Amino acid sequence: MTSRWLCALALIAATGCKDETTPTDDTAVPDDSGDPTVDQDADGYTADVDCDDADATIHPGADEVCDGVDNDCDAFIDDEDDDVTGDLTQFWPDDDGDGYGQDAGSVEACSRPPGFVEANGDCDDNAPTVYPSAREICDDGLDNDCQGGDETCVSDPALADAILDGPDAYARAGISLAAPGDLDNDGLDDLAVGATQESSHILSPDGFVYVWLDLPPEGRSSLADADVIFQGIGGNQVGRAIVGADVNGDTVTDLVVSAHKDSTGGERAGALYVLSGPLTPGSLTPANTSAMLLGASAGDRAGTSLASLGDIDGDGSEDLVVGAYFNDLGGVDAGAAYVYTGPISGEGSLAAAAAILVGEEPDDQVGTRVASAGDLDGSGIAEVMVATRQQSSAGSSAGAVYIVPGPPSGTVDLSDVDAKITGSGEGDQLGSAIAGTGDVDGDGHGDVLIGAVTAGDGGEVYLIRGPLDAGGVARDMADAVIQAEAEADQLGAVVDAADLDGDGVISVVVTANRSGDDDAGAAYLFRATASGTISAGDADLIYRGEGAGDFLGSWAVFTGDIGGGGAQGLLIGASSHDTGGEDAGAAYLFTGIGL
Repeated sequence: MTSRWLCALALIAATGCKDETTPTDDTAVPDDSGDPTVDQDADGYTADVDCDDADATIHPGADEVCDGVDNDCDAFIDDEDDDVTGDLTQFWPDDDGDGYGQDAGSVEACSRPPGFVEANGDCDDNAPTVYPSAREICDDGLDNDCQGGDETCVSDPALADAILDGPDAYARAGISLAAPGDLDNDGLDDLAVGATQESSHILSPDGFVYVWLDLPPEGRSSLADADVIFQGIGGNQVGRAIVGADVNGDTVTDLVVSAHKDSTGGERAGALYVLSGPLTPGSLTPANTSAMLLGASAGDRAGTSLASLGDIDGDGSEDLVVGAYFNDLGGVDAGAAYVYTGPISGEGSLAAAAAILVGEEPDDQVGTRVASAGDLDGSGIAEVMVATRQQSSAGSSAGAVYIVPGPPSGTVDLSDVDAKITGSGEGDQLGSAIAGTGDVDGDGHGDVLIGAVTAGDGGEVYLIRGPLDAGGVARDMADAVIQAEAEADQLGAVVDAADLDGDGVISVVVTANRSGDDDAGAAYLFRATASGTISAGDADLIYRGEGAGDFLGSWAVFTGDIGGGGAQGLLIGASSHDTGGEDAGAAYLFTGIGL
C-alpha cells in the first residue's frame, strides 16, 4: 500500500465516519462548558444570552412590552423595566380614593400603580365627594360633579334642619302631613304630622296627630315632644288626612283632622274632627274637639282624603271637600266626594253637604284624592279636583281626574263632568296625587299637577295648563311630563306646588316613595316649571331616604314661614323609617328652601 493511502486511512480513523443519524449542522454541538452556543430560534442570539431560545420574539435586542414576559432578557418584566414600551395605559394620581384622578402627574404603565386610576378630571382631589360623575350635594359648598355650577343636588335627609321621629314601632308617622298655617296666632306657620297606625291596640290603632306650634328643635327629636298631641279613639285611625282652615269664620285657622275608620255615624263611616284655633299646647282627644262631621253611611270611609277649597260660597268661612272612596251612591264602592260649606260647629253629617260628587261606576273608588284646583277658568272661584285611580273607561285602572266647576251643588254625577282627564291606558293609576299649582304661566288661569304612579312603568307626573273646560288623556294634554328615574319607583305618589319666595315662580315637589332598589324612597324639587319631557333625576334638589324600606315621600308638603326667616320650607314624610322603632316613621323639615 502506498504511503498516500496510508495517510487517508489514518485521517479517517482520527475523525470518524458520518452516517444518516448524525446532524449535518452544529445545533447539538456542545462547547467545552456544556452550554448551548447555537441560535435555535434563529433570532440572531445564541442560547447563552437568549433567555428563551425557543421564542424568536424574546432576546436581548427585543422591546419590552406589556405581556407578563421578560422580552429583552434583562431580568425585568413589564413595569419593572424602565425600557418598557408599546401598549401602555395612562394612569392619574387619585389622592382621595374616589376613583377619579387629578389632571396632572399622570404615568404610563402596563398595570395600575397603587394610588393611581384610569379616569381623570377630578376638580378637587382632596374631597372624595367631588368627581365628574358625582351627584351634586346640597349646601356643602363643593362643585361635586365638576360641572362648574349649581345643578341637581342630592340632599341627605339626615342633614334636615329638624327630624321628627315616630315615637313607637309601627306608628307610620309621616303617612300624612300638613302645613296648616298659623294655628296659635303667633304670626308664624305651624306643622302637623299624622301617624295613623300608632296605638297600644296593634290590630285596631287609634292614630295620632302631632302639632308643632313653634319651630321644632334642630336635629332629631321625637314626635312625643310635640306641642299638641291629638289621639284617636276606638280604632278610628285619626290622622289619615289633615288640613288647616278657618271653618267657623272667626278669622283664626282651625285644624281639621280625619278618622276614616270612625264608626260614630255607622261602622267605618268615617268622620272629621275640628280643633278650633288658636291652639295651645296639650294632649287632646275627640272629646276636646269643637265640631265633628260624620260620614253619611256605614262603610263610606269618609276622610280618606281632605282639602280646603277656600271660601267658595262667600260666607266668610272656608269650605271643605272630603273623599269617601267606599260610598255606594253610584254603585258598590263607586265612591264620592262631599263639598261641605261652613261655618262648621257642633256635630253634623256629610249627608248635609252642599254637593255630593258621585262616582260613575261601581268599584271606581272616587275620592281617594281630592284637592282644590284653584281658579282655572278665571271666574274667581276655585274648581274642585276629584280623583280615582281605579276608574277604567280608558283601560282597567287607567284612572281619572275630574275638574268640577265651583261652587257645585246638589248631587253631581261625575259622568256628566266635561273636564274628565284619564290615564293613557290600562294600569296607569292616574290620580294617585293631585294638586292645584296656581298660575304657572301667567296667563290668568290656574294650572294643575296630576300623578300616575304606574304610568310608563315607574310613574309619571303631568303639568296641565288651565283653563280646563274639556277633558282628554293626561299625557296628551300635559305641557310637561316628569318621568321616573327607574321602573317601579312609583313617581307621582304625592305632588305639591308653591311660590317659595314670592317672586311669582312656582316650584314643584313630586315624590316616588318606592324609589331605589331598596324602597328607600325619594322626593324631587323643581324650583321652576318647564315644558316637555323631564327626568325626575334632573330635579334641582333630590332627597333620598336614609335607609332601605323608609318610603321617603309617603307625603310631602311645602310649609309656610315656620322659622320666621321669610321663606317657605319643605316637610317630607318617610312612613316606614326605623329610628323610633320598626316602621315608626319620620318627618324631615327643610327650612328656608326658598332663599
